[in-house]
Amino acid sequence: MGVLVDANRAADVMSYGIGAGAIVAGLALFSYATRKDAGVAAKRADSAGTAKAGTAPPPAE
Repeated sequence: MGVLVDANRAADVMSYGIGAGAIVAGLALFSYATRKDAGVAAKRADSAGTAKAGTAPPPAE
């Protein structure tokens, strides 16, 4: 850390910190946006008209 933390390279240290923070924030946002919630997934399947795995189709009338 002694080489990175230098009076002449303070802007570089800030750049690395901001870049690393942006990567972590982007990964967190991606993880939040693509998480699987069982309740929401079931509602989406029901509203789309798709049958759940392991269920029989409705009887024909």
